[in-house]
This record gives sequence, C-alpha cells and structure tokens, in this order.
Amino acid sequence: MKNNVVLILILFFGGLFLCFAQRTDFQATLELDEQQKEAFSKLKEESRAENSLIFSEIKALRGELLDESAKEIVDTAKINEIADEIGKLHSLLSVNMSKNIQRTKEILTEEQFGKFIEHRKSRNNKNFSQKRGQKQQKQ
Repeated sequence: MKNNVVLILILFFGGLFLCFAQRTDFQATLELDEQQKEAFSKLKEESRAENSLIFSEIKALRGELLDESAKEIVDTAKINEIADEIGKLHSLLSVNMSKNIQRTKEILTEEQFGKFIEHRKSRNNKNFSQKRGQKQQKQ
C-alpha cells in the first residue's frame, strides 16, 4: 500500500514537472496581474486538496476491485457495486472541474477566460484523440 502511494506521488509530480513549462508559458499569455495570480494559485491549491481525497478513494476502490476480481469465486454484484462507486467519484471529479472553471471565470477578464477555455479544449482534445497506450506525437 505504501509503495502504491509513493508511486502515485512520483507519477503526479512527474506529470506536474512535464506540464510546468507549458503551463507557465500559458499563464504568461493570459497576462495575469498579481491579484489574479494569487487568486488562481489559491483556487489550484483548494482544488488539488479536494480532488486528492477523491483520487485516494478511487485508488482504494480499484484495489478492492482487483482483489475481488482475483478471487476464486467472483462476486459479480460486489464488482458492480465497487464499479458504481468509482463511477460516482469520477462524476464528482467532473462536477468539481466545472465548478472550478466557473470560479476561474470570476478571476479572469472575459478575454482571458476565452483564451483559458480554448487552451482547456485543446488539451482535452489532445488527451482524447490518441488511442490508449499510444505515445503523444510532438507537434
């Protein structure tokens, strides 16, 4: 269990590192003032804290799902119950994302928010345009 937590932390911070340069450049294109930077940082901290709890719950449930799936006699009802709970947590993450976009709208000007949304859309399309297991191609 401890090894899994360490692995998740490594992957999380590794991903942050890889995205840092791109995000820093993007924030520069938004031309945030100091007050906006502060508000944006606070929003990110709050969002990460809230969502990290959800990710921890999902991780634990995936462990339960794996354990249940590996049993000699599989309880399909239990698997469905665990899968439903994971789905509810993923839905909660989506709701949180939507709330945070609304909170971001309150921080940014209309022009900045438009750029922010276009950036989010391009990242979303990039994430879902490749087949699972394929490496992203550099553009």
